[in-house]
Amino acid sequence: MMAMLRTHYDDHDAPSAGSNKDICMHAGGFIRRSQTCGSMVSRLSPEGSSHFFTGTSAPCLSLFQPAGFEEDISYYVVNPDDKTVAGSLWKRHEPLHRRLLFFDDERSDVRKTIAETENRIVAIYEQAGDRPERDQILEADLLGRQWHEEMTDRFANKPVAYPFTLYGRFWKRADWKVPTLP
Repeated sequence: MMAMLRTHYDDHDAPSAGSNKDICMHAGGFIRRSQTCGSMVSRLSPEGSSHFFTGTSAPCLSLFQPAGFEEDISYYVVNPDDKTVAGSLWKRHEPLHRRLLFFDDERSDVRKTIAETENRIVAIYEQAGDRPERDQILEADLLGRQWHEEMTDRFANKPVAYPFTLYGRFWKRADWKVPTLP
């Protein structure tokens, strides 16, 4: 299901080549002003359920991370103060997302790290069956936290050179209107 939520209609790799037929839709101009945000996959059974959220834009550039409704677990994907955008994972991830829109080689490398990390997270849940223990949930959550911190550090100071295209102009204006890049 996670792979399905990342699909693009023409199986393209570049976000600028997208269409309104994509499941993973990237904003990019007059026709595509919106994009996919906050994807979720759940496995439900009578014995228990498992939930995975991106909490971020563009599932093809995002990590599905565990989340749940236990009061004693503070999931990384859930906003700690639950009132502001400033503390949200979306806000912390958006600079990475916007940089990856324009760096083809890096985007491919990041997608590989997403797959590797998600495989490790899902393996923890598969090993646990329908009811993962608290330690297993925290281990999976930590993998997501570490991935985000590593990617943020890796791309934090990488400047964005917007291409002189309609797509580049759209995102340059979006960054000017609602700054997310440091």
